[in-house]
Amino acid sequence: MLLFYLPLDMKKPKNKQKAARKKKTKIIRSDRKKEKKNFRNWLKGHRAIIIISVIIIMVLVTSGTKAFLYINFILGNDIIIHLDADKDDLNLVRGVEESVNFKASVITNPFCTAECESSFEDISNNKTIDYDSFKLAPGIPITKEYKIGVDDFGEGQKLYRFGLECIGSASFLCNTKGESTSRSILVTVEYNLTEDEKILKNNLKNELIDLKGRLSNSQEELNKAGFLIKQLDNYAVIDQNKNDLDISGKDISKNIEGLNSLKKLWDSQDYYELSKQFKDANTESIKTADLIIKTDRNISDSVFLYNNLANELNETREGLREIMKFLVLDENLALEINDNIKIFNSVMKSFKSRNEISKKRIEVYSINYSADKLYESIKEYERKEYLKRSIEVDINYDTLCMLNKSCVKRPLISERANQTEFELKNACDDVDELKVLYANISNDNNDANGSADAIKKDIAEKYLNELPEEGYNNEIIKEILLAYAADSAEGIYDINSTEILKQLIKDQPESCQKPNITYYDMNNEDIELIKEEETMPVKIGIEFDDPLPECCVFGKCSACCLSEECVNDPSKFPVVFVHGHSVNKKTSADYSLDVFNKLQKELEKDGYLNAGSISLYTPVSTNPGVWGLSQAPVSIKASYYFDVFKEPENYVVVQIKSENIDTYALRLREIIQTIKHKTGKPKVVIIAHSMGGLVARRYLQIFEEEDVEKLIMVGTPNKGIEGGIASLCPIVGSELACRDMKKDSLFINKLNSGKLPEIPIYNIIGDGCPMNGEAADGTVQVRNVILEGENVNNFIVNGTCSGLEKLHSEMLDTDEYPEVYEIIINALKS
Repeated sequence: MLLFYLPLDMKKPKNKQKAARKKKTKIIRSDRKKEKKNFRNWLKGHRAIIIISVIIIMVLVTSGTKAFLYINFILGNDIIIHLDADKDDLNLVRGVEESVNFKASVITNPFCTAECESSFEDISNNKTIDYDSFKLAPGIPITKEYKIGVDDFGEGQKLYRFGLECIGSASFLCNTKGESTSRSILVTVEYNLTEDEKILKNNLKNELIDLKGRLSNSQEELNKAGFLIKQLDNYAVIDQNKNDLDISGKDISKNIEGLNSLKKLWDSQDYYELSKQFKDANTESIKTADLIIKTDRNISDSVFLYNNLANELNETREGLREIMKFLVLDENLALEINDNIKIFNSVMKSFKSRNEISKKRIEVYSINYSADKLYESIKEYERKEYLKRSIEVDINYDTLCMLNKSCVKRPLISERANQTEFELKNACDDVDELKVLYANISNDNNDANGSADAIKKDIAEKYLNELPEEGYNNEIIKEILLAYAADSAEGIYDINSTEILKQLIKDQPESCQKPNITYYDMNNEDIELIKEEETMPVKIGIEFDDPLPECCVFGKCSACCLSEECVNDPSKFPVVFVHGHSVNKKTSADYSLDVFNKLQKELEKDGYLNAGSISLYTPVSTNPGVWGLSQAPVSIKASYYFDVFKEPENYVVVQIKSENIDTYALRLREIIQTIKHKTGKPKVVIIAHSMGGLVARRYLQIFEEEDVEKLIMVGTPNKGIEGGIASLCPIVGSELACRDMKKDSLFINKLNSGKLPEIPIYNIIGDGCPMNGEAADGTVQVRNVILEGENVNNFIVNGTCSGLEKLHSEMLDTDEYPEVYEIIINALKS
């Protein structure tokens, strides 16, 4: 029983606890309802007070925010554009593309948005590739990607630029000037030949030089032929040769024009098209060279023939002169000589006239042949006549010797047989001597008998017996001696008979009698030969030097600026904008660069390429001189507010605006060295505003003017700042820089006690915003801006100050003060 009732006794207390809890819960819920009711009643009773309090809090928060943002705006916090590119210098070959990515963002107060316009420009061809407009909010960047390729042949540089221009959209909590600010990045693209193009180029260069040499030689041969034809044409009809020469001249001119066309392709560096056209040009030049060689050979042959004919004619004349010297006793032969002289004179006249060269050849050959034959006839005549008369004298002397009258030593018949020299005059003289001898022998003039002939016959036979078997004159001698044998009668004679002597005297040889004929006067005019004078080598003024890389800017193309003359041309030195002191040391240094935006745009209109900005952290790893290859000088904005620290893997860039001016001068030196590296120029031109002028002057004082061509300053406090500006400066700006700028500071004294650099200095001074009754630009007194020095040119610009805008800064606004820009551009061009 105990076990049965135990569970019943245990369950009863639990029910009691549950009921207690329910009762307590009801009480709590009741109390809460009463509290809510009481709170609602309180709210109803204090509604007006609560609404007024909330409104007051909201107004205070909004007003405070707006005041805070406005103060920031007054201190220089407007829109800042950050623009970066993953690469800004490309090296490409034709047909290859590479992407460039640009990342753009803005920094402004969180209640502002920026209305932006971006453009991607092909500066080389002066055209816009892409344009876009959009809104940018802080913290929400955009990225633009562009593919850049090269279709141009050869080597050179292309310039592209991505620009971003933004303007703040004003609202209740967004204070902005409503002026645009901009940033740009210049992208340089160097393009080169492919390996195949390099090989093709070298081969083509050698082939083009050979082609030029062939044409030069052909032209030289043509000139030589032309010189010959000009002479020959005076005496001979050579129309075919002239026609061939004319055709060759036209062909060579056409070939040279073709070479000029190849030169243009060479300069354009289109080596594939050049290779195609070269083959045709080379083939044509070979044909022309062959034609000129053929023409030249024909002309040379004609000249050679003419000269030979002239020489033969001169020789014929000399031959006739020799013939006229011969003693000719035969009248017919003398008449024949006269006939040849007459014909010769006629041929001479014809030869010196302009006629067919074939006619000249026939006539000259004819008279030459006739004269030669005549000469041979006369020589043979002289030989025979000489031997006849000499042997006759020999026989007479031998006969006289036999009669013991006179013995004269005469040549033996064997000597006569081999005699080679025959001068008839000598034989005639021998006859005359014999006749003298006979005249001295006394005789009784009785009739003679034929005994002398018998003696002569015997002597002749004796000569025949003594005649050698082979002798040069045997035939003639035999003929003479046989005539004696035939004409003389045989018989017995008394050698002592006086009748023989009488017969000898009666039959003595006759004296030589010249016929009564006078020779014609011979034409003695000289015939000038055509001479092949040495012609000057022909130089074709087409050179195949390696083409200079082509650089195009603003739609104009020219050779890249690589020559020493171009690199050192002061008109192409880069312009560096150096900003002044930042009003607010806490604002971004990028604000300081914006003051030059309008000035930089105006300079581009005058040919200065806007290359954006540069700072100490801009890497120098790019190819040297890429900014200076085009013929246009560049302008660059520079900031000395950045410093850079190298870590193992990269560089860390920091903004430091709290240094003194000496430190800024050191940074400016690094900036200038970077610009010299990127432009390849030996010097820069500095345009400095406000404190930037002091930084530049200190740089020049420390490092001298070797790297600077000229200095242009705008509103620079050369003698320091003073008064309220000097007092306010360290509060909002950099304390050290403000200390250095203070009038009579150690820095100012040291700067002005030193020697000014020996370069032109252009000092622009603002006047129109008096300070404490003194002429000033609203920030610096005129007397503190003026700089004295031999190389200093001071310019006063009159203006005004309105509201918060000071003439000191507004002078850089080209819209407001165009005269400032005029001073600057004239200074750059001077």
